[in-house]
Amino acid sequence: MPIQTVYARETLPDSWTKSVFLAGPTPRKGGPLSWRPEALRVLEAQGYDGVVFVPEDRDINGCALNPEDYEAQILWEHEALRRADAIVFWVPRDLSIDLTLLSTPSGARTIDVKDMLKFPAFTTNIEWGEWWDTGKVALGYPPNAPKMGYFRTKAKWKRIPVASTLEETLSAALEIIGEGAFREGGETSIPIGIWRTPTFVRWHAAQKAAGNVLLDARVLWTYRTGRQGERLFFWAIDTDMRVGAEGRVFKDGVVVGRPDISVTILLGPDRAFQTEVVLVKEFRPAATTSDGYVHEGAGGSSWDELTPIELAAAEAIEETGVALTTSRLRDLGERQLLPTLCAHRAHVYVGRLTSAEMDALRRRKDRPLGNLRDGERTWVEFHTFRGLFDGTGEGSLDVDWSTLGMIFLGFYRHM
Repeated sequence: MPIQTVYARETLPDSWTKSVFLAGPTPRKGGPLSWRPEALRVLEAQGYDGVVFVPEDRDINGCALNPEDYEAQILWEHEALRRADAIVFWVPRDLSIDLTLLSTPSGARTIDVKDMLKFPAFTTNIEWGEWWDTGKVALGYPPNAPKMGYFRTKAKWKRIPVASTLEETLSAALEIIGEGAFREGGETSIPIGIWRTPTFVRWHAAQKAAGNVLLDARVLWTYRTGRQGERLFFWAIDTDMRVGAEGRVFKDGVVVGRPDISVTILLGPDRAFQTEVVLVKEFRPAATTSDGYVHEGAGGSSWDELTPIELAAAEAIEETGVALTTSRLRDLGERQLLPTLCAHRAHVYVGRLTSAEMDALRRRKDRPLGNLRDGERTWVEFHTFRGLFDGTGEGSLDVDWSTLGMIFLGFYRHM
């Protein structure tokens, strides 16, 4: 398929599989020629077959906005930038003076020195500040481009690909997109990086199955992990949804996504309501508990190709030191944890420990566990079922509602 080029202030398409925004300095009328026609030729040669947003008029080297067009131009650029799967920042900055402007006819307005700069890329600086940390940016600039140290430093912080040729910069952007994915209507407001996460896929499918329609979304933030920032761990979007069952539009609904987790509730030998429950204590900055720690079942997420039950067993040994085979774990199913805000789900299991295993845990309860290399430090603690549920056990009031629900269901099903 040929490239679909959308120029400034033209209507954005209603659907696409992949999209790129060409950000960077735009020439003034009569100044240096635009670099964007060459970018389009390179993209075509590289086999790109998606949408390209070009923030210039179709008369690409004669662009001169009237004052009444300026706000419309800014609005168009903002909409195209937020919907683009990748943003190419090609910055051939040139701060030399365009001497031809000195021959301004008599009676014309006085020319400000800054208006005589050939390719200052002042607006590009602002756009970079808005979009540099979105995970969908590729940066490029010629080796002789001045005043690029700020760009270069910020790119290093977020491991943004940086290139010195237009071809390499465009290649880096296409690598961000990959194969793309078909989206239409409000779905085009979801960049490809979020669109292909398992959490978003399931959330979107569930909403569609319920008869709801995503009308629009605005990415609030993303959080990446990994040595190269390659893992999109958290994301948050602000959505406008048509609620099918109610025939209304629900605006500004925030959805937070992260990978699913697996949690193991460890129970000691059956002693009815005096059965012991092993929890993990770990510092978390968001905690509002009496000690600043969370108190919950051993659990977490992983980028390894583990099944939920394999992950549950792995988290149990990492956070408590108890090695359980998957055959010793009873499945409680999976449910959403915080459906008013978060789209991820928890797979919950129950493991019954022997008296010997409980004694071994007690002997090392003051020893920190967890992935100490990554700053995770966990401690095991012991509660009784009665102490947790009548609120008399030490620290029982610091156990959150979700964890209490998991413990109750595990106890109820597997006494």
